Amino acid sequence: MNFLKNKRLLITIGVIALCLYITIPRILAWLSEQAQRRAMMMPVKVEVVNPHYEDVYKKIESSGRLDAKFSVDIVARVQGWLEKSYFKEGDYVKQGTTLFLIEPNEYKIAVNKAQAALKETKANLINAEKDLARAAELVKQDYVSRAYYDQTLAKRDSLRAALGVQQSALDEAKLNLSYTTIKAPVSGKIGKIIITQGNLVNAQSGPLAKLVSTSPIYAYFTIKSDDYLDFKKAAAKNDKEGLNSMVVNIILSDGSKYPEDGKVEFVDNVVDTNLGTISLRATFSNSDNSLVPGDFIKVTATSIYPQKKLHVPVEAVQESEKGMYVAKIDENNTVVQQFIQVDGQKGDCWIVTEGLTDKDKIITKGLQKVRVGGKVEIVDSTEEQPANSNKDKK
Repeated sequence: MNFLKNKRLLITIGVIALCLYITIPRILAWLSEQAQRRAMMMPVKVEVVNPHYEDVYKKIESSGRLDAKFSVDIVARVQGWLEKSYFKEGDYVKQGTTLFLIEPNEYKIAVNKAQAALKETKANLINAEKDLARAAELVKQDYVSRAYYDQTLAKRDSLRAALGVQQSALDEAKLNLSYTTIKAPVSGKIGKIIITQGNLVNAQSGPLAKLVSTSPIYAYFTIKSDDYLDFKKAAAKNDKEGLNSMVVNIILSDGSKYPEDGKVEFVDNVVDTNLGTISLRATFSNSDNSLVPGDFIKVTATSIYPQKKLHVPVEAVQESEKGMYVAKIDENNTVVQQFIQVDGQKGDCWIVTEGLTDKDKIITKGLQKVRVGGKVEIVDSTEEQPANSNKDKK
């Protein structure tokens, strides 16, 4: 009998233990869930800031290329043997410097012939003028016929016309002779000699050498059309044109800035429809000739007029696959996820172009505890002091 009682007691204890084993974790989980809900319903204490406006001098970077203002192929304009060159390859030559000589003897002879023919015609014209004067007196007295006078007049007029033709021939001969001396049309740096002396050259022979100017020098670069519009707007507010709204600098290969500022003097009249960019050209005096045409460079363009732009602290901005966003507080103290557009950084702030106003409240402290749709309590950063901050000093 006692055995049966003990057995029933053990079974009862086992059932109770099993029920407790199953029930207690569920009870604890429920209690924990309720505690979490109560905690989530309690507002999270956060610190906020309002986006603020600051002056921003818009600055963009772009790749670019240097180009000469003048790039000239030195060619022969008359045919002849290339007799001599007067420069060293790679030299800097001034405008008007003699570069090449084509054998001039043939052209000197042509000038002499044209001069002789002109002198002969002038002498004949002088005699014809005298004959015409005599004929005019004689025809008045009927000593000669009118036909004789007309013949004398026609001869005089023919010699006058011939004189004009021969003067043109002499001018052409002198011009061709001048072409035998090839001079630099602009100042610049001369390249290598492509056709050496001793060769027969003419206008179809191709370049004898290439001459490029170095001062001034052009820097071509492109910027987004939206950026150029910003520059124009800033200039318009100051009653200036878009060309006068920026300063251009060149960043050298070692990362240093070229000491001279460039001035934009040309903006293309079309936007590249594929890239959405517009081409600009800045001019540098390049007085030290250190910038070389054809070189690739990095260009920075900085607005000379500031624009007011919204700023938010870097610590307030987060990023997701959809873009950059902030935790904003609405009028009900509820957290809202607000996506924004930025245009670079200034110090410890992002420059905001879209998504915010200076009236918005942006969470900066307590971001790890808040959730979208949750309630928050705004506190001042000075409210939370260390526990011992109010203790009397000993």
